[in-house]
Amino acid sequence: YAAYASITFPFFKNYSLKLGMRDEYTLFYKTSPTDSLIPAYNTPAPSAVISRSFGKKQSLKLAYSHRIQRPGYWELNPYIDASDPLNISSGNPALKPEKVDNLDLTYFQSFEKGRSLMVMAYYRYSTEDQQEYIYFDSQLKVGDSVYKNVSVTTMENAGIQYVSGFNVSGTYTAFDEKMEIRGNAIVFNKYIVSSIIAGATANSLNYRLNGNVTYKFGKDWVVEGFCNYRSARTEIQGTFPGYLSYSFAFKKLFWKKNGSLAFTTTDPFNQYIDQATNVSGVGFSMYNDRKMPYRSFGLAFSYKFGKLEFFDKHDGGEHGGGEEM
Repeated sequence: YAAYASITFPFFKNYSLKLGMRDEYTLFYKTSPTDSLIPAYNTPAPSAVISRSFGKKQSLKLAYSHRIQRPGYWELNPYIDASDPLNISSGNPALKPEKVDNLDLTYFQSFEKGRSLMVMAYYRYSTEDQQEYIYFDSQLKVGDSVYKNVSVTTMENAGIQYVSGFNVSGTYTAFDEKMEIRGNAIVFNKYIVSSIIAGATANSLNYRLNGNVTYKFGKDWVVEGFCNYRSARTEIQGTFPGYLSYSFAFKKLFWKKNGSLAFTTTDPFNQYIDQATNVSGVGFSMYNDRKMPYRSFGLAFSYKFGKLEFFDKHDGGEHGGGEEM
């Protein structure tokens, strides 16, 4: 159950302040004895944003918010998955929500011809950090079955997490706006203090990159490419894999550009993406190499219809849009 209120008002010249308060109450209905492990909880979540505009094309914003990240259903579900008898997984019904304080400073500027730039510096402090946790069991009894020498993966509240970094994204157009380039780069440092393993900490530099290029040629043809890279991440038990993926699309527009037919492909030159994991815990170390089948080819059809009207406060005009199915 949640209630939210906010107020926004200007002050001085070109400044505005927005204050908000959200209150959430989470209740679990008990359907089995294990549900008694999940207590109800109430969370006040304040937020504040101060913004400064520099004309119509530039702005600077300082924002703070307190939020919670509730566990998902499968993260709470105590059902034991033993389809792989050497690597068993289960949810944790005692998992607590992660509480997060965010502080960020954002600069945004728009340019002519649809170009834009956004730069953000941020800091995040999390308690009850939710992470996958692996432990080794020489003899695990599940119902009438006994599994020997197995790794068990579950979810735990691992401790406190400190994250600081920056995010840069932008859009650039060229060749009379026939080409559009969109990119995003996130670089952050993550420091974890464990509440499971006494005295254990983990520190790592992480980054994520993605880019998209779209080029329109002729009257009704579009070619598009997308690439996404995420570095390996370090958690309290070890290193989890990063990945690189890319895709292409060739699109034909018709019916006054309301309809389109596209050929798409993802990772056409790699049958698998290797996901190598190195973790260790009390009495064990584990190396796991998983091959993920990402390569695919497909056809996509879309048709845009209808008209969406909205009011633009800057020029007082109306613009039409469409809904895509």
